[in-house]
Amino acid sequence: DWEATADRAPEAFISPLHEPEASKSSHLNESSVVYKRRGRGHFAYKTNGLYSDNPSDEISNSSDDSPEILARDLERKTSIYGTNHVLVLSGLPLSTKTSDLEKIMESFKNRFGIRWVNETTSLAVFRTPADASDACSSIRFPFQVRVLTVEDELLSSIPARDLEPFRRRPETSARAARRMIAHGMGIRLDSSFGSNELRKQESERRKRLVSRKNLKDEAWGDYDGD
Repeated sequence: DWEATADRAPEAFISPLHEPEASKSSHLNESSVVYKRRGRGHFAYKTNGLYSDNPSDEISNSSDDSPEILARDLERKTSIYGTNHVLVLSGLPLSTKTSDLEKIMESFKNRFGIRWVNETTSLAVFRTPADASDACSSIRFPFQVRVLTVEDELLSSIPARDLEPFRRRPETSARAARRMIAHGMGIRLDSSFGSNELRKQESERRKRLVSRKNLKDEAWGDYDGD
């Protein structure tokens, strides 16, 4: 009856869908204990399906650094280029510059290149093992120097490209440099530039042919083959 209804507490008329936020927070707190959020933007998703929602102890460690993979990487590096053409320059002062090292080995100019490993260690990469051995024995270095070997612990931190033997950069004339820059910028040079260059090359080619013919005639003389 209406009297019994009037005696009921106000909370009895509230739908379960409109319960206070406090009842929800207890449920959310229970789930937050299980999962640890690590990804940015997780608030934009309504499920716990993200990889970043997994507990810390369920995240598997990467096997990229396994001994087998490291061993194969080292073997690949050394099988391509070897190591005897590389000198390890260690114990360098923090103020050391590439130009300082090049000045010390100035007698081997255009036969090596400097490639840095860290702030106090660099590599002097030569064209051949003979050049590296000669430099190691003939130059008085003010720091520690050794020939890189397969057993060297430093090898694991050296990229394979840094073991590539040194190659001297080809000399570029001013004209060739202008032509390459213009080509890269999509600019067409004056046609006279190309024409003059071609005429010069053709003239030099003809001179070489004439000189070669004269040398041949002088060598054979009047010999008629009889």
